[in-house]
Amino acid sequence: MILTDRGNPVAVIKPVSAKKETEEDRLMHMEIVTLNEEVLQRGEDIALHSNARAMDALHIASALIFKEHSRFDLSFLTSDKKQDQIAKALRLKTFFVE
Repeated sequence: MILTDRGNPVAVIKPVSAKKETEEDRLMHMEIVTLNEEVLQRGEDIALHSNARAMDALHIASALIFKEHSRFDLSFLTSDKKQDQIAKALRLKTFFVE
């Protein structure tokens, strides 16, 4: 499935090939394929209103926009404590990996 924003591809969702019948194998794989104006603007807003670094702000912005467009119950995976705090403050469900 390809999600689009004003005709431009935003993300591709493709199933993980299942070699085993485990829960992990049944999870969907999501990949952002374009960096569009909406992501850049949202990332800039996040960077200006938090202590997020530029790339962290773009990652968070991408997750927020993807969640809004897809309506998936998205979990944001990070191993960066500051990024985790900012994502939570922006109401993303996070999963912290140490």
